[in-house]
Amino acid sequence: MAEIGTYQLKAGNSVFTLVIARQTNSYQYALFDAKGGEIVFSGQNKLDLSAAIYRGLTDYLTVDLPKNFIVKNKTTRAAEIGIEKTSESQFKFDIYRLKVTQEIKTKISSLITQLPDKSAVTTQPLIVKTGATHIQLATLQQAGAQIDNRPVTVQSTRLLANNSDKLTFDVQQLNDYLTFANSSQENLELVRIINQQLS
Repeated sequence: MAEIGTYQLKAGNSVFTLVIARQTNSYQYALFDAKGGEIVFSGQNKLDLSAAIYRGLTDYLTVDLPKNFIVKNKTTRAAEIGIEKTSESQFKFDIYRLKVTQEIKTKISSLITQLPDKSAVTTQPLIVKTGATHIQLATLQQAGAQIDNRPVTVQSTRLLANNSDKLTFDVQQLNDYLTFANSSQENLELVRIINQQLS
């Protein structure tokens, strides 16, 4: 049973981020996969939550993928990302504890405003509509949003209102943004967009 803190679980070339937090009257376990999304469990019993997050991760890796995701007959997420079970039929991860001090959080949060490196972030608070969600263009750019594999721009976002399926994200940049960005309404809108893309 892990202690409160932030961890990274690594298997092959895949990395999952696990955050265990103490809330007022409960604990929260949040497991984030930059290629998929987030699984969150809350409860008062840490042991039960540890078991729940293990079951959740196992289900996430072994569930059959929708047909439009299947490539080269790799029908599960584990097969798709190259994670294999051990001889004991368990998934094996290298676990690293991340020591994120307040000083580090402050410095990294300040860097968020400088993302992305690949294109200039607009200085205007331009609002973009994607599906049913409205979000600032700057937030999309900082999170590594792309259209047709190119960083989003003022011009390219015109496609999003009726073609939200064209929106993708740079996996590493999105992971960095969601891991270190401060909570805000904009970040909630970003999570809604990601959920829309996954549904």
